[in-house]
Amino acid sequence: MRHLPCILVLIAAVAAAGCERHKPEVSRAGHQAPPPRAEKANHAEKANHAEKANHAEKAAEHAGSGDRPAQAGPPPAPRRPDGVSPRGYRAATGIVGPDGKPTGQPPAGVPTRGYVTLLQPGGKPLGALRPFAGGAVHGFVVARDLRHVRYDRATAPARRGSDARALALRVPGGGEHALVLAFEPAAPGSPGENARLGPEVLTVPMVFSGLLPANAGPGVAGLPPVAVFEEGQGERRERVKIALRTNPATPIAGQSLTFHPRRLSADGANEAGVAQLPYLVVLDDALHRGTLVSLEPGADARWTPKRPGTYLVLAPAPTGPPQALAFRVTVAEPAAPAAPTETTP
Repeated sequence: MRHLPCILVLIAAVAAAGCERHKPEVSRAGHQAPPPRAEKANHAEKANHAEKANHAEKAAEHAGSGDRPAQAGPPPAPRRPDGVSPRGYRAATGIVGPDGKPTGQPPAGVPTRGYVTLLQPGGKPLGALRPFAGGAVHGFVVARDLRHVRYDRATAPARRGSDARALALRVPGGGEHALVLAFEPAAPGSPGENARLGPEVLTVPMVFSGLLPANAGPGVAGLPPVAVFEEGQGERRERVKIALRTNPATPIAGQSLTFHPRRLSADGANEAGVAQLPYLVVLDDALHRGTLVSLEPGADARWTPKRPGTYLVLAPAPTGPPQALAFRVTVAEPAAPAAPTETTP
């Protein structure tokens, strides 16, 4: 019995050691770490969640590539006048109001002058131009809804030593417009016929202040098939009708066509001869890009549309004061190739 206290002390020490071994660890922050079994369960739960997320991601990828159409990217920017020609020529414009002072937004219904300085692709002013059809720079002011079109041309620079040309910009109504410029750079050092660089067309966006009409214009697609201008003066002034024929009659995208402007009788029922138009400016219906087709004697009056659609064709009136003519040309899609037929031996 005298050894009994020692045995009890030994048992108590062993029990205390066992409790200390199973006591949860305490982190430095004072939080208890999870016991081993709880930690294993936590790892298993995380792995299960990760596996489910992986399966869901693969299912979404499969649905996006097969069962569902892939999400489309942002829509392309709409085509609008941007002031750049296909070969990189640009135009700097300044506008002077009827009071002779510069203005940022020209007013409608009053005489306004636009000063145009053409720029080379590198940014330098383009001073040397090859005149054609009575002018060095030809300008058409076109309402975006085609309710009106105005035309003017400039030959010499506005001032001595200046590269700017002045154009009349008077329009009857306000709103969005495009200034369509046609010109031909002169070949450096050789103004002869054999050194021509070819014409350029660019469109500059413009906004005129003033009231908008109650009804919008017809747009390119709604233009009438016949353009009208006034010829003569005083009591002898008369309205002349011109139709723009094409060959083939139904233009096809990717195929060459020729233009044939024709004067019409007073009632518009019959052709009365060839209309002597010097050139045509062909633009897409957004007034974004254009090309010039010369109709001068000996010139190639052909044009090849790249895509189907409705095109705007502009021209100056053949006689009288500067006036604009506007036509519509509709280009059809090419016919689908015929399916090959099987031949039996």
